[in-house]
Amino acid sequence: MIKVYYRIFNSETRGVKVVLTHEDEILFLKHTYGREYNFPGGGLKKAEDPEAGARREVMEELGIKLDKLTFIKAIVPDIKYEYRKNTIYIFTSEVSDKNIHPASFEIETVIWRKVSERPSLGHTSYEIFKAFQDSRI
Repeated sequence: MIKVYYRIFNSETRGVKVVLTHEDEILFLKHTYGREYNFPGGGLKKAEDPEAGARREVMEELGIKLDKLTFIKAIVPDIKYEYRKNTIYIFTSEVSDKNIHPASFEIETVIWRKVSERPSLGHTSYEIFKAFQDSRI
């Protein structure tokens, strides 16, 4: 039934993810409703600009205001059992202080890891991680 709904209404969602770095480390977080590590971000409001949404999501989840924000790319991951187009805009930003704590009840854990020591990531989070790595070559 859900599949039929999405095909009829051609449902599309848009979201953002932000890869935060500090020197040679990346911030990973775990949401209270997820099992694997991820990156800060979430859904965009109806007509919201992706950069504005990325800034808003980081502020909501971590309580920090980003200075420079760099767009990496947009991806449309193939998510099993989701019958909609889900575009994710990926950004990155360097933060000056890695003393960051969750500012939202949605965030269970925040950790910093070197690229080579990344934690277990789900399929979409790995796509985001890979896009970040590729952007640094």
